[in-house]
Amino acid sequence: LSPRQKQEEAKSNFLRQHLTSERARARTGGKFGTHSIALVGPMGAGKTTTSAKIAGRFRSLRKEPVGVVSTDTDRPGGSTLLMAYAQELQLHGTTATTASELRDRMVRWSRRGPLVIDTRGCSPRDSLAIERMGEMFQTSGFEVERYLVLSATEHPLVAKECLENFDELELNGVILTRVDQAAGIGHCLEEVRKSGLPIIFAGTGESVPQDLIEP
Repeated sequence: LSPRQKQEEAKSNFLRQHLTSERARARTGGKFGTHSIALVGPMGAGKTTTSAKIAGRFRSLRKEPVGVVSTDTDRPGGSTLLMAYAQELQLHGTTATTASELRDRMVRWSRRGPLVIDTRGCSPRDSLAIERMGEMFQTSGFEVERYLVLSATEHPLVAKECLENFDELELNGVILTRVDQAAGIGHCLEEVRKSGLPIIFAGTGESVPQDLIEP
């Protein structure tokens, strides 16, 4: 292995150990204790690609139908990438603009298999958008586990702000992305550790669904 490859392998091994130890601190009874999970976080964190990775992993491991829903319908092309992944990975892909539409999608899918909800990115300082997102989940009538998608390249102060402000949604855990692009992940991990939230997945590249570390 080249020095660069050895460095990346060491980073992945360290993070895998951290994932395993943090999992026990989950607020719920276990990872994805419900059939519906939602990925939330700032724009550009990697929510759509990560949604596809997780759904693809479910599809390959559980051998049951998996659905993906995009609520990123206001932004031009916001749902296009997820729908393309859905077709490629043989997932059921759809969109939802309102709380009632999301509830309709969840009712239709409730007895079929896991459902992954990809939400529109928003600033951690946009308290109104975060509040509306929480209301959408609550009025769906279903239990939805909520995971903050956070880039490992994020500045520690921004990471702290995201962890604090998005926790208004009563987060169940954190998913780290762009681990392969981060010069160091210690500061970001420290902010997550202080939040008390478990890290349940880490993204290590753009390949879907392969580039995903889990305990």
